[in-house]
Amino acid sequence: MKNLILPLIFSTLCMFSCSEKLDRDKAKTLIEEELKIYQATARVPHNKTPIAASQLPSYNKLVEDNMITLEYSGRTKGIISHNVYNIQLTPEGKKHSTNIKYNSNKYLYMKAADKKLLEVTGIQEIEDDKIAKVDYTWHFTNITPFGKFYNHNHAGEKLQYNGKTESSSIIMVKYDDGWRIKE
Repeated sequence: MKNLILPLIFSTLCMFSCSEKLDRDKAKTLIEEELKIYQATARVPHNKTPIAASQLPSYNKLVEDNMITLEYSGRTKGIISHNVYNIQLTPEGKKHSTNIKYNSNKYLYMKAADKKLLEVTGIQEIEDDKIAKVDYTWHFTNITPFGKFYNHNHAGEKLQYNGKTESSSIIMVKYDDGWRIKE
């Protein structure tokens, strides 16, 4: 008898959790978690880096904001020559570090801004209610000095300083344990 009760309870729970419709509150929770993981980042060169004279004022702004140090270390060779600077993060600049690592040791990936979800604007369920396209609005907040330095993050998204609302969509898939964002 005991052996029959556990499968019956499990199948009943699964039936109710699997039939869960995706509502705006559930979609909002999933999207907010996703936005925390995929924050906006700025790619900042470090160590010995050639800097064109036209770019130096932007780097000097990061120095003024106590984010980096710049130390002149010579010039590049060739037809077009640039000053080379040793760029290092200050302790204040390190507060904006991310855990993002790419194959290159030439760049650091710094937090540029937070993405804040404003509203889930629509849910379109397809394929027997097992897949949903969720539309939502968001904007950038807490733009760091690194975000202001680049005004685009490394994924090419323009960092809007004026709180401009952006629209996006994301695909969610229903699994046996509930809804998840498709990767």
